[in-house]
Amino acid sequence: MHGHKSWVTCVAFSGNDEMVVTGSRDKSIIRWSTANGQQIGEPLIQNASIESTSISADGKVIVSSSVGGGFCRWDAINGRLLGESVSKEGYGDVIATDDDFSEIVSCSDAGTIRNWRVRPEGTIHEISALSVPADITACAIDMNHSVAGLWSGNGAVGVCDIHEQFDSVGAV
Repeated sequence: MHGHKSWVTCVAFSGNDEMVVTGSRDKSIIRWSTANGQQIGEPLIQNASIESTSISADGKVIVSSSVGGGFCRWDAINGRLLGESVSKEGYGDVIATDDDFSEIVSCSDAGTIRNWRVRPEGTIHEISALSVPADITACAIDMNHSVAGLWSGNGAVGVCDIHEQFDSVGAV
């Protein structure tokens, strides 16, 4: 598969295994068909190098984050931006989503965890924020969208109730 003009920084598979999404330092997100390896539509362009991507289980919604703290929701079928993009410096470096993409967790190397709710009309609102004593380099969210697993560049691992507090689990 060729298509990006710079390094690929992330990849995500749809839950139905019909699409792969890649993000790159060239600020683009490319949708690929797993059936034939061909690019689907035009690349989706964000405002900075793509840091992470996630795609819904049904392959209909993509969430992407860019270096410096912005994230977007995209219609994976036609490539249109869904609702507003969120541009919060230092807050969108790493993202995780729940199954129906109604909640997004963004984590940053500044040690900030933010929980966002996507309303039915597509607007995105911050519902909680926490600060942790680490630069967060990866995160995941549980199926109940209440606990995020956090990893940092210094080897620390943590578990965070995204609605309440951070508890350190230990170092790896």
